[in-house]
Amino acid sequence: MPEAAGPSAIVIIPARGGSQGVPLKNLARVDGITLVGRAVQAASAAPSVATVVVSTDHDEIAAEARSHGARVVVRPAEIAGGTASSESALLHVLERVEAGDGGLPPQEIPPVTVLVQCTSPFIDPADLDAAVRTVAEGRRTWSSPSRRRTTSSGGSTTAWRALWATPPSTANGVRSGPRTTGRPAPST
Repeated sequence: MPEAAGPSAIVIIPARGGSQGVPLKNLARVDGITLVGRAVQAASAAPSVATVVVSTDHDEIAAEARSHGARVVVRPAEIAGGTASSESALLHVLERVEAGDGGLPPQEIPPVTVLVQCTSPFIDPADLDAAVRTVAEGRRTWSSPSRRRTTSSGGSTTAWRALWATPPSTANGVRSGPRTTGRPAPST
Protein backbone atom coordinates (compact mmCIF):
# COMPACT_ATOMS: atom_id res chain seq x y z
CA MET A 1 0.00 0.00 0.00
CA PRO A 2 1.36 3.46 -0.81
CA GLU A 3 2.53 5.57 2.10
CA ALA A 4 0.79 8.92 2.57
CA ALA A 5 3.19 11.82 2.11
CA GLY A 6 3.47 13.67 5.41
CA PRO A 7 0.75 14.81 7.78
CA SER A 8 -2.65 14.92 6.16
CA ALA A 9 -5.16 15.66 8.94
CA ILE A 10 -6.45 18.37 11.20
CA VAL A 11 -7.97 17.04 14.43
CA ILE A 12 -10.72 19.10 16.01
CA ILE A 13 -11.62 18.44 19.64
CA PRO A 14 -14.83 20.04 20.95
CA ALA A 15 -14.55 20.71 24.70
CA ARG A 16 -17.35 22.80 26.23
CA GLY A 17 -17.06 24.02 29.79
CA GLY A 18 -20.79 23.93 30.47
CA SER A 19 -21.62 20.24 30.56
CA GLN A 20 -25.11 19.77 32.01
CA GLY A 21 -24.36 16.41 33.64
CA VAL A 22 -20.79 16.87 34.88
CA PRO A 23 -19.59 20.49 34.96
CA LEU A 24 -16.09 20.89 33.51
CA LYS A 25 -15.93 17.15 32.74
CA ASN A 26 -13.26 17.78 30.10
CA LEU A 27 -10.91 18.77 32.95
CA ALA A 28 -11.60 15.52 34.83
CA ARG A 29 -8.47 13.40 35.20
CA VAL A 30 -7.87 9.83 34.12
CA ASP A 31 -4.57 8.47 35.41
CA GLY A 32 -3.46 12.00 36.25
CA ILE A 33 -4.18 13.56 32.83
CA THR A 34 -7.26 15.59 31.97
CA LEU A 35 -9.67 14.28 29.35
CA VAL A 36 -8.83 17.20 27.05
CA GLY A 37 -5.10 16.60 27.64
CA ARG A 38 -5.44 12.90 26.79
CA ALA A 39 -7.31 13.71 23.56
CA VAL A 40 -4.70 16.28 22.51
CA GLN A 41 -1.81 13.95 23.35
CA ALA A 42 -3.30 11.01 21.43
CA ALA A 43 -4.04 13.14 18.36
CA SER A 44 -0.61 14.81 18.46
CA ALA A 45 1.11 11.42 18.64
CA ALA A 46 -0.42 10.23 15.34
CA PRO A 47 2.15 10.90 12.59
CA SER A 48 -0.51 11.74 10.00
CA VAL A 49 -1.93 14.58 12.12
CA ALA A 50 -0.64 18.01 11.11
CA THR A 51 -2.42 20.03 13.79
CA VAL A 52 -4.77 19.68 16.72
CA VAL A 53 -7.36 22.38 17.46
CA VAL A 54 -9.57 22.48 20.55
CA SER A 55 -12.87 24.35 20.34
CA THR A 56 -13.92 25.64 23.76
CA ASP A 57 -15.88 28.34 25.55
CA HIS A 58 -13.89 28.04 28.79
CA ASP A 59 -10.59 29.71 29.72
CA GLU A 60 -9.36 26.84 31.93
CA ILE A 61 -10.01 24.25 29.21
CA ALA A 62 -8.26 26.51 26.68
CA ALA A 63 -5.21 26.81 28.94
CA GLU A 64 -5.12 23.05 29.52
CA ALA A 65 -5.39 22.35 25.78
CA ARG A 66 -2.55 24.79 25.02
CA SER A 67 -0.39 23.21 27.75
CA HIS A 68 -0.60 19.94 25.80
CA GLY A 69 0.28 21.59 22.49
CA ALA A 70 -3.12 22.23 20.90
CA ARG A 71 -4.21 25.39 19.16
CA VAL A 72 -7.43 26.82 20.55
CA VAL A 73 -10.39 28.42 18.79
CA VAL A 74 -12.75 30.18 21.18
CA ARG A 75 -16.30 28.97 20.70
CA PRO A 76 -18.98 31.69 20.68
CA ALA A 77 -21.88 31.47 23.15
CA GLU A 78 -24.44 30.68 20.43
CA ILE A 79 -22.79 27.29 19.80
CA ALA A 80 -21.62 26.60 23.35
CA GLY A 81 -24.89 25.78 25.12
CA GLY A 82 -26.40 22.46 26.09
CA THR A 83 -28.09 22.00 22.72
CA ALA A 84 -24.99 22.82 20.65
CA SER A 85 -23.74 19.98 18.49
CA SER A 86 -20.18 18.79 18.04
CA GLU A 87 -20.70 19.35 14.32
CA SER A 88 -21.44 23.05 14.89
CA ALA A 89 -18.14 23.35 16.78
CA LEU A 90 -16.31 21.52 13.98
CA LEU A 91 -17.77 23.77 11.30
CA HIS A 92 -16.94 26.87 13.36
CA VAL A 93 -13.30 25.77 13.71
CA LEU A 94 -13.01 25.07 9.99
CA GLU A 95 -14.45 28.52 9.20
CA ARG A 96 -11.98 30.17 11.61
CA VAL A 97 -9.04 28.19 10.21
CA GLU A 98 -10.04 29.04 6.64
CA ALA A 99 -10.13 32.69 7.70
CA GLY A 100 -6.57 32.37 9.03
CA ASP A 101 -7.53 32.21 12.72
CA GLY A 102 -6.41 29.52 15.14
CA GLY A 103 -2.75 29.85 14.17
CA LEU A 104 -3.09 27.82 10.98
CA PRO A 105 -2.71 29.72 7.68
CA PRO A 106 -5.35 28.67 5.13
CA GLN A 107 -2.80 27.23 2.70
CA GLU A 108 -1.82 24.67 5.36
CA ILE A 109 -5.26 23.15 5.91
CA PRO A 110 -4.83 19.38 5.59
CA PRO A 111 -7.21 17.39 3.37
CA VAL A 112 -8.60 15.17 6.18
CA THR A 113 -10.64 16.48 9.13
CA VAL A 114 -11.03 14.32 12.24
CA LEU A 115 -13.42 14.93 15.14
CA VAL A 116 -12.10 13.53 18.45
CA GLN A 117 -14.23 13.56 21.59
CA CYS A 118 -12.58 14.17 24.98
CA THR A 119 -14.91 11.59 26.49
CA SER A 120 -13.07 8.81 24.63
CA PRO A 121 -9.92 8.88 26.79
CA PHE A 122 -8.22 5.76 25.45
CA ILE A 123 -7.64 6.67 21.80
CA ASP A 124 -4.73 4.75 20.34
CA PRO A 125 -2.58 7.10 18.20
CA ALA A 126 -1.73 4.18 15.88
CA ASP A 127 -5.43 3.55 15.22
CA LEU A 128 -6.05 7.25 14.62
CA ASP A 129 -3.08 7.33 12.23
CA ALA A 130 -4.37 4.25 10.35
CA ALA A 131 -7.84 5.79 10.03
CA VAL A 132 -6.45 9.08 8.70
CA ARG A 133 -4.25 7.28 6.18
CA THR A 134 -7.21 5.18 5.07
CA VAL A 135 -9.23 8.28 4.24
CA ALA A 136 -6.24 10.18 2.79
CA GLU A 137 -5.43 7.29 0.46
CA GLY A 138 -9.04 6.90 -0.64
CA ARG A 139 -9.41 3.38 0.74
CA ARG A 140 -12.85 2.41 1.98
CA THR A 141 -11.94 -0.18 4.64
CA TRP A 142 -9.62 -0.28 7.59
CA SER A 143 -8.59 -2.98 10.03
CA SER A 144 -6.65 -2.37 13.22
CA PRO A 145 -4.72 -5.21 14.86
CA SER A 146 -4.91 -3.39 18.21
CA ARG A 147 -8.70 -3.60 18.07
CA ARG A 148 -8.89 -7.37 17.65
CA ARG A 149 -10.35 -9.13 20.65
CA THR A 150 -10.58 -12.79 21.57
CA THR A 151 -14.10 -14.04 22.20
CA SER A 152 -15.06 -16.50 24.94
CA SER A 153 -15.19 -19.25 22.30
CA GLY A 154 -11.58 -18.56 21.25
CA GLY A 155 -12.41 -16.75 18.00
CA SER A 156 -11.56 -13.14 17.34
CA THR A 157 -13.64 -10.12 16.50
CA THR A 158 -12.72 -6.73 15.15
CA ALA A 159 -14.20 -3.58 16.63
CA TRP A 160 -15.97 -1.41 14.06
CA ARG A 161 -15.01 2.21 13.60
CA ALA A 162 -16.79 4.82 11.51
CA LEU A 163 -14.82 6.97 9.09
CA TRP A 164 -16.03 9.86 6.98
CA ALA A 165 -14.70 10.48 3.51
CA THR A 166 -15.39 13.89 2.01
CA PRO A 167 -15.38 14.05 -1.77
CA PRO A 168 -16.10 17.50 -3.24
CA SER A 169 -19.43 18.88 -1.96
CA THR A 170 -20.54 15.70 -0.12
CA ALA A 171 -19.66 13.69 2.98
CA ASN A 172 -19.86 9.92 2.93
CA GLY A 173 -19.83 7.70 5.98
CA VAL A 174 -17.38 4.85 5.66
CA ARG A 175 -17.80 1.98 8.08
CA SER A 176 -14.55 0.16 8.47
CA GLY A 177 -14.30 -3.58 8.39
CA PRO A 178 -14.77 -6.34 5.87
CA ARG A 179 -18.57 -6.42 5.67
CA THR A 180 -19.75 -2.95 4.75
CA THR A 181 -18.29 0.18 3.24
CA GLY A 182 -21.18 2.64 3.69
CA ARG A 183 -22.61 4.65 0.84
CA PRO A 184 -20.68 4.56 -2.39
CA ALA A 185 -18.84 7.76 -3.27
CA PRO A 186 -20.45 9.74 -6.09
CA SER A 187 -18.99 9.36 -9.55
CA THR A 188 -16.79 12.25 -10.60
